[in-house]
Amino acid sequence: MHRVNLFRIGFLFIQIAKINGKSAYFRVNYNTIGQAAADAYCKSIGMELAKIDNIGLHNSAEQYLTSLLIDERVWISATCHSLPCQWGDGEVLDWSNWRSSSEPTDNACAVLENENNGYPTWRTRDCFDEFISLCIAPMQPSFSLLSGLYNFYEASLACQAIGGQLAVVDNPETMDRVTNELYGIHISSDIWIGLYGNGINLVWQNTGKGMVYSNWDTFSPNTVKDVAVAMTQPNFQWTARPMTDQLSHALCQVNLMPVLTGMTYAAAKAQCETFALQPALLRSQEEAIIVKNALFTQDLLTDDYWIGLTTDGVTFSWNDGTPTTFTDWMVSNGEPNSMATSKCVKAGGSAECKWYTTSCTELYHFLCQYPTNNLFPISQDIDQFSDVTTEVYPVTSGNTGGNYPLTPRSGHMKRYFNLEAEDTKPINQPYHTIQCQNEVRCASYCVRDQLCVVFVFNGFKCSLYTSFSSGSVNNVPGSTIWI
Repeated sequence: MHRVNLFRIGFLFIQIAKINGKSAYFRVNYNTIGQAAADAYCKSIGMELAKIDNIGLHNSAEQYLTSLLIDERVWISATCHSLPCQWGDGEVLDWSNWRSSSEPTDNACAVLENENNGYPTWRTRDCFDEFISLCIAPMQPSFSLLSGLYNFYEASLACQAIGGQLAVVDNPETMDRVTNELYGIHISSDIWIGLYGNGINLVWQNTGKGMVYSNWDTFSPNTVKDVAVAMTQPNFQWTARPMTDQLSHALCQVNLMPVLTGMTYAAAKAQCETFALQPALLRSQEEAIIVKNALFTQDLLTDDYWIGLTTDGVTFSWNDGTPTTFTDWMVSNGEPNSMATSKCVKAGGSAECKWYTTSCTELYHFLCQYPTNNLFPISQDIDQFSDVTTEVYPVTSGNTGGNYPLTPRSGHMKRYFNLEAEDTKPINQPYHTIQCQNEVRCASYCVRDQLCVVFVFNGFKCSLYTSFSSGSVNNVPGSTIWI
């Protein structure tokens, strides 16, 4: 079922066809092989040998295998080469479903074994025994098909403006799902996805991982410099296109799943893990902007949400163990006002989406995050486009000296232009400041933030503003206003 909505993005209305998310999904490899070979097969199709680390995933696996009428042993990724047993990613089992408490033995691997027409228990078997195997990929995000006119860089920004990133289609299950959904939508040209060449190999934009699974129309590209990948009609197979090509569509994915059910922090974390997800990580300004844009697009900014930030009584750290190097506290309210271990962190409640400490036993909505490294190579690798301002706004006889007209080029949804008046800044205070290397980096922060209409770059300081009046400026040597 397709849901087509109109969202206000910049100065234009952009049509978005929404493909809703899907729960964690599986694929069976019917070849009977050893566990190591089973693991290699799953990785070869962009998936993982199943890690069934909570009762929710276990029940989902049971339902899936039962629906396929499978009643034989099936490899999963738990191994007991030494005790305690570990999953394939090295994590020690903290939940299990062995047939008996004494089941694990040294030098053994785990299978799901049929019992009473279901898969309620695990058994250990010699790792070289040959069984079929179960591959898993996490819960799939929602996809949005944007219609407009974009080069690869612009498509990336358009996705970030709705709180997403260009889509990762890195396994056959996701490719099948996207293909089936797109067949019912009018497509007028090729569609950008998040795979691009970094000069060395093809990588997925928001994870930084190299391409494993592919779906080329005829053959892979013979260059990985200045190219990105688009899906082409009629079968949505892949083709390499120059990054500067203007395409009519971009396929975005939103890496956050708001759950509008009030829960304690512990229950919310457990619920995310049931989906093979984790509580949202806002480890950088860019990640915080993505969250804010995603909630803004869905008109959910006024709610409060648990995020994956807690304290050990001395310092705050993220759910994945990383320390806090970026914070966005509601300082005007005295936050953070407690380092007690009974306190957790919520975000939201207003358009600013600031952070607050509160009791972990309070009931709030929560944000689950899909697996992603949340990399932003559209800014980090911006030199691929040379000077973006020159690329997007070429100097012409009527556009000299780097001072650009206040009308966007045809087909461009929103632009920021250098004013005639330099060494000035708005009198009103910025709502956010950040250190960055140059005005192009500063522009990338502003263009992805729904609140930003003006930025000022002064030295290494980037200031973002919610409003601007050309008659309301002060002289500040060394700064430049862009709108």
